[in-house]
Amino acid sequence: MTGLHRTGRIIVDDAVILEHWLLHVEGPQVTGCKDSRFHQLWADTARQISVELPFFQAADSWISLSGSFAQTQVAVSLMWSGQLTAEFSCLEANFTPVWANPLWEAFNLEVTSEHQQILGFVQNFGHSLPTYNLSWHEARAHFMRKVPEAVLQQGNYRRKLRRIQLDLAQFWYIFASIGGMGLAVCCAFFIASGLLVLVKGF
Repeated sequence: MTGLHRTGRIIVDDAVILEHWLLHVEGPQVTGCKDSRFHQLWADTARQISVELPFFQAADSWISLSGSFAQTQVAVSLMWSGQLTAEFSCLEANFTPVWANPLWEAFNLEVTSEHQQILGFVQNFGHSLPTYNLSWHEARAHFMRKVPEAVLQQGNYRRKLRRIQLDLAQFWYIFASIGGMGLAVCCAFFIASGLLVLVKGF
């Protein structure tokens, strides 16, 4: 049995940039995760993020009893800067299912009928693999060089828009939390300031 377990963390201005990098350029080569379903899930998860939904996590796994297993997890969060942070892990393993007891094989029983046992064995093997962590600098070195400028500009525009939305949301929260007496005090302050200006004008 052979396998590969990798993890990583990527910071991007927008999901459109991450999607282009993963699905159109050399993202799979940099992440080291060959299964295209991994990258599609990561891109789909990143597209869910908004000011209203600042965090989203997803996971999935696939197994073929003929000898392959793939599993991935991804968590995407919205930063205060408006950027997105995507943390991912991927596990890929190849194996050849055989009976541990030759007697069962002599009876011509299908080893693939032991789905749960095979799955449990492969998952345990995956957990025992050493983890390679993809550094941000390693990803960044390939990232900016391969994404078209038009896509980067589009992502930067969306990031700035989210930052404005975050600032407005914070302002509204502070304003709403003032409430009752606090609002009255603010109104009184502005009225008093206006009267003071008028008095100085005379």
